[in-house]
Amino acid sequence: MLTPRSTETDRSPKRLTMLAVAASIVVLIAGLVVIWQTNDGSEPADQPAPNTVVVDTTPTTALGGDDSDAAPFDAAALTTVGEQLATALNTDDPDTIVQLVSESAEPISVFGATSRDDLVNLFGWINASDWRFEPQACEAREPNQVQCTVLQSNAWATAAGADPVEGTLSMNVENGQVVSLLYLFDNSYGEYFADFYRFVLDRDRDDAAAMWATAGDGRTLWPTLTDESFELFEQYTGEYVESRPNNTTPTEQTSP
Repeated sequence: MLTPRSTETDRSPKRLTMLAVAASIVVLIAGLVVIWQTNDGSEPADQPAPNTVVVDTTPTTALGGDDSDAAPFDAAALTTVGEQLATALNTDDPDTIVQLVSESAEPISVFGATSRDDLVNLFGWINASDWRFEPQACEAREPNQVQCTVLQSNAWATAAGADPVEGTLSMNVENGQVVSLLYLFDNSYGEYFADFYRFVLDRDRDDAAAMWATAGDGRTLWPTLTDESFELFEQYTGEYVESRPNNTTPTEQTSP
């Protein structure tokens, strides 16, 4: 498991650009990568283990490029954009995502989504797995950065009795539009992601292959953004929840 990313204070354009590239590669999508193991501690021979984002959610210098032509700092306007985006993510509002996020925004790194179109398609997976991102607060930073804290939960973790965990939407905003977006969250949900993955893998490896896509590193798994995948996530999420009637944790639950 990689350790949480350290907070950077160097805000030079060159340094920010380097951070953006590094974050985009390591994560694919912000990677911070915890390798999930199978129940017996080994990995399936023909399946890579899924990973999750593991990042220090303390507000850090946001991703971005050259700010030499940035508009005057307007904390209220920046905060409003951040609040609107966080609310749209939590309330299944793809139209607002299209309005707020620039078509050319980069990098974007949200659960495997790397473009605005991906973000819109991501709602299929969010709904199928009953994700919630309850907005808490947004903070604007010069010159055009916004950090929005949310409380993250999903059906798998809730079924296992887990409390919501904190996540951070880190973005840069120019002319009222989001031009870079990175979602960072606590790695404590890793065991629930891994347990759900094993749950599906134990039942049908072909379905598991259709539900997750392998990143360029050959190991990181993110949801496949297709209708078939969404239907399978909805099916298996329901079965997984039913298998935990007493809100047992992954370590308490006996594997089938």
